[in-house]
Amino acid sequence: MSWWSKFLGGGTLRDWQARATAGGVAWLIGVGALQPGWGIALLLLAPLVVVPLALALLPAPAGRAEATLRRGVAWLQLPAALVLFGAAAANPGIAAALCAVPWFCCTALLALVGGLRLKASQAEWCADVGLLYLAIGGGWLMLSALGARPLDFSTEIVRATATHFHYAGLVLPLLAGRTARTCSSRLSRAAAICIVVGVPLVAAGITLSAFGVRQPELLAAWFLAGASIVLAACQLSVAVRMGGLASLLLSVSGLSLIAGMILAMLYSLGRALGADWLDIPLMLRTHGVINAFGFALPGLLAWNLVCRLRLSEKR
Repeated sequence: MSWWSKFLGGGTLRDWQARATAGGVAWLIGVGALQPGWGIALLLLAPLVVVPLALALLPAPAGRAEATLRRGVAWLQLPAALVLFGAAAANPGIAAALCAVPWFCCTALLALVGGLRLKASQAEWCADVGLLYLAIGGGWLMLSALGARPLDFSTEIVRATATHFHYAGLVLPLLAGRTARTCSSRLSRAAAICIVVGVPLVAAGITLSAFGVRQPELLAAWFLAGASIVLAACQLSVAVRMGGLASLLLSVSGLSLIAGMILAMLYSLGRALGADWLDIPLMLRTHGVINAFGFALPGLLAWNLVCRLRLSEKR
């Protein structure tokens, strides 16, 4: 197998980390050239960097069908993520949506992986459900590229929903599951369950708000934020026991999660009260940036570092 074929098709921890590194370089160049604004920049960061770092943490395939699907994902992930720059550069419409189709196909394959894993075993159920949620994000990303506005949502809300299911949908459950298994406490397990339930509840609450019913959005947002803050506290306790760079990264992730969720609580309260102290553009520059660069990336990097150290020790 050539180096290029192994880079595109390999499924090891190092392979996914290499793709995340390449995606990070591409993100810096592409965002620097296009200057798309924070909303699109944060959304592009997920397929290029966040998702491969998350996939690096998945256990080995449990069967032949899962292994086949994951090989397909390995080949498709980076090219599909790079094509999204075309969607970002084009005006919303058919051409932009076509650029988003490969990434939607990638997320659909990952949803099948998550479904197979849930059927076979519940050991990694948080991450498996996260893979299902990711496909919803892929679908909303395609709608955003098309310029569609389901239920008359604004273009910002459509894009924010896609972003929500890439970060809160995939990364939050995955890190919650990691923390719960490490803590082995009832509190951490309860937080993980509430997070998995809370992610779609927030989406449902936002949907109901389109019909003028705002209370469910507030309750769902506070429910998810409360569970996330509990998770952050458990994550900080895990960080204390880790030591080294992983401990620092996990601490930054936990503290950032608390800050980001406080902002989410304030935003949802403002919407319920009809106040405009936080709007979508400001939330992107604060809540979005904190969750992406403060919570998701450091948290994923911490666990990637832990897994890499464990592999080195086994050798």
